[in-house]
Amino acid sequence: MDYKDRVNAIVCAYYPGMQGGKVFTDILFGDVNPSGKLPLSWPKYYRDCPSYRNFGGEAREVLYGEGIYVGYRYYDMKHVEPLYPFGYGLSYASFEIKGAQVRDTINVDAEDVKVSVTVKNTGTMDGSEVVQLYIHDVIARQEKPDKELKAFQKVFVKAGQEETITLTLKKEDFASWSPEIKDWATEPGEYELLIGNSSANIQICKLVNVICKNPFGLSESTSAGEVTANEAAVKMIQRITGLDVMKRLNICMVFFPQMSWKEVWGPYLGDVLKDEGKTDADVEKLYQEILAEFAKFNE
Repeated sequence: MDYKDRVNAIVCAYYPGMQGGKVFTDILFGDVNPSGKLPLSWPKYYRDCPSYRNFGGEAREVLYGEGIYVGYRYYDMKHVEPLYPFGYGLSYASFEIKGAQVRDTINVDAEDVKVSVTVKNTGTMDGSEVVQLYIHDVIARQEKPDKELKAFQKVFVKAGQEETITLTLKKEDFASWSPEIKDWATEPGEYELLIGNSSANIQICKLVNVICKNPFGLSESTSAGEVTANEAAVKMIQRITGLDVMKRLNICMVFFPQMSWKEVWGPYLGDVLKDEGKTDADVEKLYQEILAEFAKFNE
């Protein structure tokens, strides 16, 4: 902070070892074009760090309170500008990332997402650039960072020329850990693919529709409130049972909307069907028919 605005560039070598002096000389005299990128976010002040209020702890205990918001995820979430962002790095060359190509809709249960981009060296010296691909879930059921790095590739480009590379995303790259289902879950829906050369320098944004089996789809574990909010599901249940579902579940929706479908079935619908003359076997058969239809909704 004391001198960064009084110099043209800063070379960060960390711990280069015995040959560090030669490496520095080659870089400073232009014999080698540096192309490294920061593997972390460099804060302006210690108070800007994600762990500022937690690290050090109290009574010999340290609380890891950052959760998923570490590194650039924290700075994005808090709208705090770091001194140097994650993935940042200068070069004696200059680069343009352009021409991203990706299909608008991809079924990730069946295939990977292929993203091709062109990197042009607009400078006068050969060099390398690191293309970074982040994703942003537009409408997420789970809590997620603003964006997450999911793929990157270093590409060497001669001065004045361009190279095309392809970055690949698999289904698991769109997944987040779900405490609700205790597993990794990929949510179907729209994602923004953000392409740049640091977490703070996004140059391209492509919107894609990700198709896959919905891990949060309808099941017997789904809350009654979520089931009844699905108009198509309500019509299907009414068709199978012959009952006015919204009328029968009215009290439940007022006081216990968080109850699972399995919990509300018996006292609110199953018992009514029995009162109308259905046997236990009949009620169970209807219940299984509904679950089978739930599975179709999730396809």
